[in-house]
Amino acid sequence: MHLDSLYPAAVFCIIATEFCERFSFCGLRTILSLYLRNVLEFSEDSSTIIYHIFIMGCYIVPIIGAIHADSYFGRYR
Repeated sequence: MHLDSLYPAAVFCIIATEFCERFSFCGLRTILSLYLRNVLEFSEDSSTIIYHIFIMGCYIVPIIGAIHADSYFGRYR
């Protein structure tokens, strides 16, 4: 049996999208504090705080979006 017949094409699109999203997030996370400190000339403490707020926002915003999607825009309002 071929793999193409086991899974719909949308599965491969979802996996590719998740890979690209994780790749861009890790790349941005790697250089964000350096960019804030060297280019924008924030202090090291301020750049660390902004970095951690960014990471927190990356994990909180999808939860808030899911709550809104289920509560206001969802199928079972």
